[in-house]
This record gives sequence, structure tokens and C-alpha cells, in this order.
Amino acid sequence: MIPSVAQQLLAVRRTMATTVLPAIDPAQPFAAEQAGLILATLDRVLDVQASEYRYDVVEHADATALEQALAALGSADAPSAGADTGDVRDADSDDTEAPDDLDELRASTTAAAKRAERRFRDLLTTDRADAARALMAHAARRSTERELAAARMTGFPHAVGSIAEVLARQATSSFGDVAVPADGEVTTR
Repeated sequence: MIPSVAQQLLAVRRTMATTVLPAIDPAQPFAAEQAGLILATLDRVLDVQASEYRYDVVEHADATALEQALAALGSADAPSAGADTGDVRDADSDDTEAPDDLDELRASTTAAAKRAERRFRDLLTTDRADAARALMAHAARRSTERELAAARMTGFPHAVGSIAEVLARQATSSFGDVAVPADGEVTTR
């Protein structure tokens, strides 16, 4: 049986901690410090590696949901709103399904985020600007929560739990659970 990536990383970490680090000459504090940084990096990679694909799936879901929410908001405006959006797709586009391939998933997420950004810019000159800002703020809060959790072992303050915990929580309260009434206040359902 071929060891998993996590098993391979754990083996490297174990060897570094039990064999390499103790063998470093105490007169070489810089070498010991560097070995400690390597261990810390391996610990961080081990913490987030298992959640990498799921992280990108949640990012994709949020980007496509944001694009759709902004499109729906734009459709409430005059027909000219959103007319100059280039390749922006309709809200009912079937580009919302997450690809299985990680590189394709990331490319699809980037494309959805760019379309959402264009829709957002178009809405800034309408009476729906406050609601569009509220949607963007909600998306930013969710993204920040994921990023802080993914970087929690780097010393960032206010980490909100492990990345696996954050992704599980966000998966059960998707971006689509957001309502934006006419006053622009975002509420979750």
C-alpha cells in the first residue's frame, strides 16, 4: 500500500524531530532554529493539507453564490444595469458545479470571482449599491474566516478553529443562506 501524502509528511516530520534536530550541534543555534521552523511548517501543512480540496470547493461555492446574488440584485435594476459586463453569465448559469480537478476548480473560482467583481462594480452606480456592498462584505467575512483558520498555526490572532471545523460550519450555512432586503442589511436564514 502506498502511504498517503499525510503519512509521508508525518514520517518526514517524525524523522526531523527525532533524528535530525537532536543531531544538530548545540553550537549551531541558527541550524537548530531553521530545523524548528521546518517542523512548524510541516505542522501547518499537516493541519491544512487534508482540507485543501474542500477549502477550494467552499471558495467556489461562495464565489458562484456571490455572482448569482449580485446578478439577482442587478436584475432588479433598469435594463441598462449590467449591460457592460463582458463575459458575465446569467444567474442561472450551470457553471456553479465544482469541477473535480483542483486546477480546474481554482480556475473556475477565479472566473466566478471576476464576474462577481464586474457585477458589483456595475451595481455601485445604482440604487442597489448598499445591498451589493452588504453582499460583498458578507463574502469577505466568510473568506477571512477561512483564511484565518488556514493560517492559524502561523501565529495569526483570532483564529476561529481548525480549517476543517470552519469548512464544516460554512458548508452547513452556505453563502446562499443570505437574504438582502431592500434596505441592504444582510441577514442569514
